Order: sequence, then structure tokens, then C-alpha cells
Amino acid sequence: MQNLTILTITGRTDWLAGMRPVLHAMGRRRLIVAESMGEAGRLLEVAKPHLIVIHEDGDALSYEQLDAMLWVNSVQPRPAPVMVVVNGYSAEQATVLFQMGVEEYVCAIEHGERLGAILNTLIDRRPVGRTTHLVRAASLTSPVFRLPAAVSSS
Repeated sequence: MQNLTILTITGRTDWLAGMRPVLHAMGRRRLIVAESMGEAGRLLEVAKPHLIVIHEDGDALSYEQLDAMLWVNSVQPRPAPVMVVVNGYSAEQATVLFQMGVEEYVCAIEHGERLGAILNTLIDRRPVGRTTHLVRAASLTSPVFRLPAAVSSS
């Protein structure tokens, strides 16, 4: 099994302690922890993660900070898939995050037992024929959304 790096963004040590059994069951994984989106953005170039996991625990998720971190990730030689783990599912938030470029949005309570399988699937998934583009609606000033777009072969 490969040694892979997972960058997590959370301020809660109890959540990290709960993730330990999931990561242990997955095999050898290096876990790097950032307490903020800004810190995660600064770590991306150095850490070169294979997966980014954001834990949102009821604090208002700053779409502007997330957008900045997603941008830094998107310009890396090998952008990492991004998964957001929440304590309570919100269809509105899920829609916004998917539009921004987040690959997976899961509720810890509903998906807790399958979290390891979901993480493995994201790590194994390779972006094929996709690139990230900025899309800014004329009426929006913030946040800036990134939508996956097919790469033209011409």
C-alpha cells in the first residue's frame, strides 16, 4: 500500500481522534493538520497532499477562504481531491461547494461507517480531461465559483 498524504483542515482535536481509526484501517497514511484555510493553502505546495479533508463543525464556512485554498490547490502539478465533512447535511451548502469544485460532501453522522471507503475512492480517482475554470456571475462579487469544464482536444 502506498504512503499517501492527507491534509485535514479542522480546529477540533476530538474529530481528529475519531479519524485515527479510519486512517489506520486504510493503511499507511500521513496526516497533516491545518487549523485554517489560509494555513492549508500555505501547506499545499510543501505537503503535496493526495487528498484534502475539510471538517466543518457548525462554524460558518468562509467561501472566500475556501475559494482561495481551492485556487492554490488547482494550480498544483497534481491537484488533490477535496472532501468536506459536516455534522449536519445542507443541500444548499452542498450545491455551493460542488459548484466551487469540492469533489465530495458527506455528513459524518450518516456516512461515518463508510468514511474509509469514501476516502479511498477519492484517493484512487484521477481527474481525467478536467480543468478548473473561474466562473464569475456579473451580479456576484463574492464568492468566486470554480466549475469543472471539459478540456478541449483541439
